Order: sequence, then C-alpha cells, then structure tokens
Amino acid sequence: MATGIPNIPTFLPKIPPQTKDAIIDPVYRALLAIDAANPALFASAIHEAARFSLNGRLLEGADAITTHVYDTVSKIETTHHLSNLRVIEFDELEGTASLVATVLAQHYRPGEGLDASSRGLLAGGLYFVGVIREEGDDEVWRVKEWSLRVLWREGDEGVMASVNGDGEQKEE
Repeated sequence: MATGIPNIPTFLPKIPPQTKDAIIDPVYRALLAIDAANPALFASAIHEAARFSLNGRLLEGADAITTHVYDTVSKIETTHHLSNLRVIEFDELEGTASLVATVLAQHYRPGEGLDASSRGLLAGGLYFVGVIREEGDDEVWRVKEWSLRVLWREGDEGVMASVNGDGEQKEE
C-alpha cells in the first residue's frame, strides 16, 4: 500500500440519495469547471477557507487555490475522470462529510488535444475530500479540504510546465 493514504472504511454511512448527490457535487463542479474553463462554476465549488494539498504542497484559501490550480490547469486542455467515489463520513448535524475517489486526468498543451500526434500527460491518483454544507442552504455543499495524491503519471511532463503560475502560456 502506498504511504500516506488514510484508512478507507469498509462500511459506509447511511445517507439519503439526494444528500449524497449534493455531497459529491462540489467535486464534480470543480473538475468540470477546470475542464470547461468555467470560473464561476469553480468558485461555486470551493469554500473560501478551503485547503488544497497536492502531494504535500499546501494551498490555503479559495484565492490561492483558484490562482495555483484553476487559473493554471484550466488554460490547458484537460479531462478529469472520477471513479470509485465513496462518501466515507457524514455528520448531518455539523453539515460535514468526507469522500474518497480515484481519478484519471489527461492533460494537453493548449490547441494540441485533438492532435493525435501530440503527447499528453496522463496521471492517476486518489482524492481525499472534505466538504461542508453551505449555511442556510441544505442542498449546496463546498469543498473545504482536498488532498490529491498522484500515484503515477506517464507522458510529457512539459505539458504542466507549459503554463506558469499566472495561467499564461510560456514562450517555448
């Protein structure tokens, strides 16, 4: 087993289906926002006090996450595919939940996604996500904690280096 991966429970909490969908939705909103370059959708998914960790690198606050994740990755051509998604903790009174999922993410430089001869970067990993219910709205949940553990990658590492931290394409 890879190090640093939390215990994943065998049994799941009982959650009404509509609530479970609402708990999962902010992860789908965030990933779809990146793939479709939709900043409003991304903002709707991330809590203002959220924390995002990528293999140990920590970003704190929605502004930092937007700048270093959304603004960068949404500028390249991507698709993120979630599977094995499980809500592993749920506290109805506190309005919190945790989930785990596996992810495959394909990345290409801008304009190269449809070019069959271009090399992309494919990565696989695990998401560990804590979500919180929006105050005053039982149906809206936002990401509060997001830990991404990349387990493997193959392809052109330069795809991710093709944009700088400001999301602008670098001169090559």
